[in-house]
Amino acid sequence: MDIATKKGTDPAKKNILQGRKERVRDSRCELLLLTTLSFSTQQLLS
Repeated sequence: MDIATKKGTDPAKKNILQGRKERVRDSRCELLLLTTLSFSTQQLLS
């Protein structure tokens, strides 16, 4: 069903795409949380 799943992209990108599709839920909160988490992860790795 999901294009991101078939392409094998990382979960963060998949969730962001899902959030864009499902605007009914708290997608903004989810996107903000995901962005913060991915940013923190990048800083830890670099």
